[in-house]
Amino acid sequence: MPKLGDSLELISKAIVKFGLPEWVSKYVDSYIGNDATNAKRLLSFANPGRKKGSIAGNKITMPNGVVFDISFIAEVLRLFYYGEMRVSSIYQKWAGQGYGIGNEAIYKEKTAEYAMLAEKHAKAIKSIMDGLHIKNMEESAEVFDYLDGIREWDKRIVAIGIIMKDSYAYAFGATFYRAFYRVMPEFMRAFGKVLSSDKELLDWFSNEAKRIVSESRSEELKEFALTLLAYVSKSIENELGLAKENGIEREAKLLGSIAIAAPLHELSELGMELDIENEFRHITKGAFDF
Repeated sequence: MPKLGDSLELISKAIVKFGLPEWVSKYVDSYIGNDATNAKRLLSFANPGRKKGSIAGNKITMPNGVVFDISFIAEVLRLFYYGEMRVSSIYQKWAGQGYGIGNEAIYKEKTAEYAMLAEKHAKAIKSIMDGLHIKNMEESAEVFDYLDGIREWDKRIVAIGIIMKDSYAYAFGATFYRAFYRVMPEFMRAFGKVLSSDKELLDWFSNEAKRIVSESRSEELKEFALTLLAYVSKSIENELGLAKENGIEREAKLLGSIAIAAPLHELSELGMELDIENEFRHITKGAFDF
């Protein structure tokens, strides 16, 4: 039987190795729940060593030996593809609105660039889907309908540069890339090149969003951020059934917790007055409890 103390020490080292903030430990501890088996399982996903995965028929075997049906991966990729296509469409629409006066001019220019970037992401995801012979199907999520209706540029920039980045890209996109690189490196390598080429533009949105939040004490901006996060939380919760069917409900809840906590922590560090634990409970309504 694995020893809890040894596993916890290895997990602490992994958190440092991957450059994760200290607050992540709280959610990792909830995932483990004093069960050494859970700790060992998490380590096997996060740090599989030199082990490689494989694809055979309609089964995908992860480096830690966990096996998924291709239909599960297909649904995950469809969700990613749908998200990038919706984001591209929404941001392109934003870029065509307004008069381009003052900050709005650079906002329109950068948002148009991001729309093209999201389309590139979508094409890279579609390439993986094509390689695995996965057909696209129509998806939907209320979070994008809410995003589509935002009219104020300060909220739009905060949505792009903090909330959507921290929740979807940080918690799920990066995790998917790391987890599946050892399974299908030929596809993920090309996807990684697309992502790595975007750093300058993503940094611009991140820095501008940080400036807006740090200089603002607007209750309206705060309420917007919390409302958008509630939609994000619901979109993740809606997919927990899929995760449960495939034996990774605990892992999905851990990622869901981090997806909501990450933007809350960043907003708080920038000066937004937030009771992080209270807001987290209010937003998630216990959806990610173990």
